[in-house]
Amino acid sequence: MYKNVEERAKNMNKEYKGLMTNISLTAETLAEKAMEIHKEDKDVKSYASAKEMRERYMKLTDKIKDDKPLEKLDYAALIIAAQLVLESIENRIKIETKAVEQYKNNLIPKFKHMLDVEPEDFEAQAKVFFDPKT
Repeated sequence: MYKNVEERAKNMNKEYKGLMTNISLTAETLAEKAMEIHKEDKDVKSYASAKEMRERYMKLTDKIKDDKPLEKLDYAALIIAAQLVLESIENRIKIETKAVEQYKNNLIPKFKHMLDVEPEDFEAQAKVFFDPKT
């Protein structure tokens, strides 16, 4: 039984390590995007802050991958990064939810309606439903 508990703990550690690595890598990517934006805007101060953030998360990612012990500041950085990831996921869910609603309440009913349209009215009805100009 102890062996199973030990294996389970190792698997959980691997899962957390993978999750923490992904969160840190995502923060690196977000910082890089911010750097690009600030570089285009010629905002030197914000660019420097974004670069510092990227370097901080690069070091954290390496620390996680190398199984080095994390400090309080590392966990604070993971909290910030996880909140950014969560916000991104929530925004994607909102967008996908709107798409689902459009399919359910708009597109599929229109397709079904087109099955009932008489052949002589088909072109006119299709234009009403699907032409962006109308």
